[in-house]
Amino acid sequence: MNLKIIAKSPIAHGAFTEGIGNGNIAEFRKIPVMFKGKKIDIPTISGNAVRGVIRRELAREFFAKNANVLDVLDKKKKDKLYAILGNGGALGSNLSATVDPNAIREIRKQLPILSLLGSSCYKYMINGMCNIGFFKLDCSELETGDTRLNDLLAEISETRHVDKNIINAEETGIKPMPYVTEVVIEGSTFSGSVSFAPMATDVERSCLAHGISLLNHIGGKSGRGYGQIAVETDETLNDALYNENVCNVDIDFISSFIGDIS
Repeated sequence: MNLKIIAKSPIAHGAFTEGIGNGNIAEFRKIPVMFKGKKIDIPTISGNAVRGVIRRELAREFFAKNANVLDVLDKKKKDKLYAILGNGGALGSNLSATVDPNAIREIRKQLPILSLLGSSCYKYMINGMCNIGFFKLDCSELETGDTRLNDLLAEISETRHVDKNIINAEETGIKPMPYVTEVVIEGSTFSGSVSFAPMATDVERSCLAHGISLLNHIGGKSGRGYGQIAVETDETLNDALYNENVCNVDIDFISSFIGDIS
């Protein structure tokens, strides 16, 4: 499935800059691409960023639609379930733990979000059923657009003010800090693709279709209006099967599952 992300507002997607001094400039993430014998650094949205937004949106909706059922869980179990669904869980420290394959199959059946996107539920390592690739900026350098990539980038200057409720700026001499964010401008598009494992079920495919339909933002600074997007696909999104199953929650199984990994 091919996807196109359309910027409805400037998109900020920070580069990995650990150990690199870029001052107060937050650059857009780029990856090198060889095209017709020339290396080009292309602004790119990582597949993991798209996966993360889909995961969190599906998790929020799952909790909203099953609020009454999930209320029987205590706070610790609900927090644990949300962490697993929204963040993919965490690795456990017990390397000698044994896992029943039948339990894995039941988890996949009961929680298609985990089955689709993968998870590390402590001792339950569940491989995902889809791969989400990089989304590269459409530009004339790659012959995927009509506009040069430099014309699709802009720098937005802002100022980070001192929180007066925490510190008295006048007494400390701390001044507001100007900074610059490199963004891809509104109206730009990114192209990428999603593929499924051969054994992906119809429910899992429908789950991804629903997750894509929930995508309306990407990148950082969304609270300031950045990262608003629309998504187009070359296939019709059919999420009916997932919507039919999302509220069929076996609370006894989920309670047992969460208790088993607590």
